[in-house]
Amino acid sequence: MGDDGHTRMKRRPTIEQLCRRHGNEHHHTEHVARLALQLFASAGQRLGMEPGDRPLLEAASRLHDVGYLAAPAAHAKASASLVMAHGLTGFSPGECRDIAAAILLHSKRYQKRLNHPIIRALPAPERAFRLAAVLRVADGLDHGHIQNVSIRSVRILRSLVLVALAGETDQPNAPAASAKADLWRTVFPLDVRFTAGRRRPD
Repeated sequence: MGDDGHTRMKRRPTIEQLCRRHGNEHHHTEHVARLALQLFASAGQRLGMEPGDRPLLEAASRLHDVGYLAAPAAHAKASASLVMAHGLTGFSPGECRDIAAAILLHSKRYQKRLNHPIIRALPAPERAFRLAAVLRVADGLDHGHIQNVSIRSVRILRSLVLVALAGETDQPNAPAASAKADLWRTVFPLDVRFTAGRRRPD
């Protein structure tokens, strides 16, 4: 039996390989990943997230638009399907399901995706919902896909995560992130609010 050929068939792509193969929008997704990981580092523990959630959050953030070139109008489904079809190096099948589910739920009206087979097949969907909640907010913070807003600071108050933004804050990033925080407000014990910092001088 051709062991080498069998190995090649079973080899799963890395995140970078999957992105290259499908023309991923690198600058947007890497920026979203940075924002998501900053939120995780600053507030994840207080939100009830676990250390093992971090690599899954990074993967979901970097791959959330990987299917856009193939299916712009249904890119969340296409992106999730690519992860499910190919798997990812370094992640178990169960972790890939959580990553795909988080990607599926990042689209604007996540409620329409709750009956999708990927979501229904999750034995415990809570992890995917946590990942998706942070991803949705980070994606909203790059609403225009132009990387014009960064997170200046994150403060944890009694019942609130207060996120101070820096950059081109006259753009609709904060309202977009607040609108996409609906899942956050469902799954986490703390609300989230965004404040605009001053525009950077030229």
